[in-house]
Amino acid sequence: MLEALRDPYAVWISETMLQQTQVATVKDYFVRWMKRFPDLDSLAKANEAEVFKFWQGLGYYNRAKNILKTAKIVAPQMPDSRKELEALPGIGAYTAGAILSLAFHKNEAILDGNLVRIFSRFYALDFLPDSAIHKEIYWDKARLVACGEKAFLRNEALMELGRNVCKVKNPACEKCPLKSKCFAFQNNLIEKFPPKKDRVYKHWYGVIFVVQSADKKFFITENSEFFLKNQKVFPHFPIGETEARGIPARVDTFLNGLEVTDFFYGKDINHSITHFKISMRTLFLNVAQNAPKNSSWIAKKELKDLPSSLCKKVLNALKI
Repeated sequence: MLEALRDPYAVWISETMLQQTQVATVKDYFVRWMKRFPDLDSLAKANEAEVFKFWQGLGYYNRAKNILKTAKIVAPQMPDSRKELEALPGIGAYTAGAILSLAFHKNEAILDGNLVRIFSRFYALDFLPDSAIHKEIYWDKARLVACGEKAFLRNEALMELGRNVCKVKNPACEKCPLKSKCFAFQNNLIEKFPPKKDRVYKHWYGVIFVVQSADKKFFITENSEFFLKNQKVFPHFPIGETEARGIPARVDTFLNGLEVTDFFYGKDINHSITHFKISMRTLFLNVAQNAPKNSSWIAKKELKDLPSSLCKKVLNALKI
């Protein structure tokens, strides 16, 4: 396993999965991914639908799209320079540094959330790396760590320290080897560093609906204009919070003249996607006709392969 983690491809996949996702969540996804796509060549030959299938549940699907784009560009091997790596889709300064340091053992700086938290507490940095000036201050600290012999071990040690000791909540400061020089610990200010970032969500109210044809096929779309764009998902659109509970008129734009024989509303659902807090009414419709023979209609057994966890919530709400 340690050898696999030193493989540049494996480091890239694991570190990309860990963006906006907890280690405990990523572990099983990473193992499944590496069994199906063990190297760049196997990934480069895949299509987007299959990649989404193995990414399903991790969210932030642009990460998966960019992974596939990059694989098709660089296969059969990852570049080993920061300039080349940062030019690739989805690979920024942190991911490039992680690949170069952890896989190629180069003296390259890494700055992930764990190191940001450690630096903020250790050096009393009462700001986040949100602006160019503040970001450079954090990167300067990271570059100090990345100097000298076997800097990759120091990088990895600090990342592990952040994950297991200098945690966001309930840090185990008494176990920390840096506690004697840590400003936040010495001054009993651990909870003040780093400062909290206010996340602003947009609230979205709408309807998401499932259409079943007479021959038991289900309608899906890849043309969402709101979120989950270019993904297979049940059709959805915004409505006012007080709209009547008949069939909203806009459903007709998806039915293309198909005759609705009956319908019912299921449980309302809540969901979060990136910066959206979503409240949705779930609606199920039967139509009189058989499904047209095109890729917008899928068999019931294929519903489980829809990539978004939102679709699973809808199926549960409608008891399908």
